[in-house]
Amino acid sequence: MATLHRSLRPLHWNNGASHTVELFLDFVCPFSKKQFLTVHDLLLAGESRADFVLRLQVQPWHPSSTLLHETAVAVANLEDDSRKFWSVARKLFEASEDYYDSSTTDQTRNDIYRRLAKLIDVDGVLDQLLITGDVGNGGNKVTDVLKLSIKYGRQLGIHVSPSVVVDGALANNVSSSWTAGQWDNFLAKL
Repeated sequence: MATLHRSLRPLHWNNGASHTVELFLDFVCPFSKKQFLTVHDLLLAGESRADFVLRLQVQPWHPSSTLLHETAVAVANLEDDSRKFWSVARKLFEASEDYYDSSTTDQTRNDIYRRLAKLIDVDGVLDQLLITGDVGNGGNKVTDVLKLSIKYGRQLGIHVSPSVVVDGALANNVSSSWTAGQWDNFLAKL
């Protein structure tokens, strides 16, 4: 596993395990949502036999996805505690349908950022997200960190979400529909 950029360290749920599972997920993908909620519940129950890393995998066919991922990066910049970060990620997944195409068509980018900041309720996030002044095509204060995350997935050949990498190898046998019991069985074999 590549070392996380210092801003993305809260994405790592460290259990002190000898194996690492990287979840390449998109906040607006219903299959990613299902996988995240199952894994998060497993982690909250303290039953994981591996460390987990949430990898931000923006899918271009979900246009508002970038905005949710930028929100996650902004939270990671402000919040060092991975458990708190994963709770915010859960909020983003649970509200994902509110950011589907049909729900965002008539809103500006900054309007959506304001909705997201209100949803997650973390001080300082909105300041990192809003596009202000003449930035040209440079994005906001978290754009460059999100680019690093996306480049990491691309260099591994990750093109879709959800994708799972275990100890550096793509695990194509993992399904988004797995139950906590199926995850436990899979992790027990590592």
